[in-house]
Amino acid sequence: MLIWLPEEDADLFDPAVVEIKRRISPSNVRKVEEQLVRFMQHSGVRCGFLLTEEEPPKKTALSPFVFWLSIADFVALTTDRRLGQYIRNLRNHAAHGAP
Repeated sequence: MLIWLPEEDADLFDPAVVEIKRRISPSNVRKVEEQLVRFMQHSGVRCGFLLTEEEPPKKTALSPFVFWLSIADFVALTTDRRLGQYIRNLRNHAAHGAP
């Protein structure tokens, strides 16, 4: 599914791809991320979200623009219009070790 959230961060979320995985086994995390990254590369989409009902798995280092979130957190962040700031903080922390 593609979403457009230009009021959050047009460069990053206009559009972004969202894939929902109810449950994901740790052995499949990398495979799922690889599939999403391939889609993003072919479509030109810059940002991807992998959503799960459970606690999101730890992210692999495939792309700094793929984010695992719980469905509940994603809904709350988008409803409160905090998704852009939250993702910028995650990227900064990953890139620079900054809070």
